[in-house]
Amino acid sequence: MLRLGGHGNAPVHRVGLSNLFAQKLLERAGNDDFSDLFIHADHSSTIRKGLIEGYIDVAFILAPYVDSELSKTVLEQRAFPAVWVRSREFVLSPGAPIPIITLPDHDWMIGPLDRMGSAYKVVLHTSDYLVRLSAVRLGIGLTALPSFSVPDDLVRSPEYYLPQLSDLRALICARPGLREEVATRLVKRLMKIFDDKHQQTG
Repeated sequence: MLRLGGHGNAPVHRVGLSNLFAQKLLERAGNDDFSDLFIHADHSSTIRKGLIEGYIDVAFILAPYVDSELSKTVLEQRAFPAVWVRSREFVLSPGAPIPIITLPDHDWMIGPLDRMGSAYKVVLHTSDYLVRLSAVRLGIGLTALPSFSVPDDLVRSPEYYLPQLSDLRALICARPGLREEVATRLVKRLMKIFDDKHQQTG
């Protein structure tokens, strides 16, 4: 990533995507869509760091809140409900602590459990989105996701023992110093990939 450093004139534009968005992009994009892009897919906290430090031009990330540093980079944002999810076969044993599968920067998930006074234990902590989903599918614990991303084979968990979660924000950001026309062009290109392929695949 250091080798690809630049100030808006780099021949390869660097796009950072949360793992969740990266999966959708790869499912919908064609080979030509990546001809002049360098894609860095990772957890949103890692992408955010690269954006702030200038190693990523445009980022698509999820965040529970927008702090003052990140707010300077935001071009567009949208709020989505965060929901608890589990496998269809998951059963919580009476009196047992709630098994939770967490990710980096998980205060938005753990904080409400603490405030509710819930008995829980973290059974898996990972930055890998697919590993987290695999663990949920195995039934070893619950996790939380933005509402739009709940897979069809998992179910929401409205059980009384789980607290309501605050919204998550989907953010489109551009690094400080990136020319406005470059940022606008990159955002339009990537949104077109998402929108057009989504319409074609239904």
